[in-house]
Amino acid sequence: GAAPSGRGYLAEGRLYVPLSIGEVIAFDTSNGRLASRSRSFDDQVPGNLVRCHDRILSQTASGLWNFEPLEQRRDRIVAKLADRPNDPELLVDHGELLLYSGKIQAAIDRLSEVLKGEANPRASHLLSLALVDGLHADFDTFQQRVQQLLPQLSTSKSDASFLKELVQVYQKGGDSVGATSACLLLASRDDELEKMEFVDSVRQIRRDRWIQTRLAQIWSAADEQTHPQLLALLNRHAEQFEGAIDL
Repeated sequence: GAAPSGRGYLAEGRLYVPLSIGEVIAFDTSNGRLASRSRSFDDQVPGNLVRCHDRILSQTASGLWNFEPLEQRRDRIVAKLADRPNDPELLVDHGELLLYSGKIQAAIDRLSEVLKGEANPRASHLLSLALVDGLHADFDTFQQRVQQLLPQLSTSKSDASFLKELVQVYQKGGDSVGATSACLLLASRDDELEKMEFVDSVRQIRRDRWIQTRLAQIWSAADEQTHPQLLALLNRHAEQFEGAIDL
């Protein structure tokens, strides 16, 4: 789970709060609703936040960083897009702004268009985040988009974390087939299986053991009518990947 990782600040009707999961979220103080969120691309956890003129400072025990406010960045990117409307990196920047402004569907559409033209790891990563956010917001509406885009995203080396979060979202939504499929996609990533996962603030577990536990949970929660579908997925995976029987 997420917890505040430092002091936030109040500015222009919004309360900005740093989180331990590498995000800064902003609440609209007029209604208490989430207005925007920003993620750190390199998972850096923000510390105490201070607004200083046209920058935001983040202070932790290990250093001091400065960031551009979302609104200021939006104005800068929109102005550049007017001159270079087909620039792939600017389009990715715009997709990121849409996502962090809560416009999830628009962000998915923008980032998907970029990826139709060429491979772009950053666009793929942001699209993964947008899809997970969409599932959290409206599982039924975004589930179909995930199924459409999952084969493309699952091949990206930067998005094993997306598959892990997707497993949990599918479990929460009661989709045992989708959760198992995402688990097995993650299990097919040999380069990821020995990495460690935090299961709480202190304990860690190796990722292949995390997958084993999740598969057992998914099987136990599924009804008997669904078990044959899950078994077929597991058997197909065991046929395709050497050593999969260990799962």
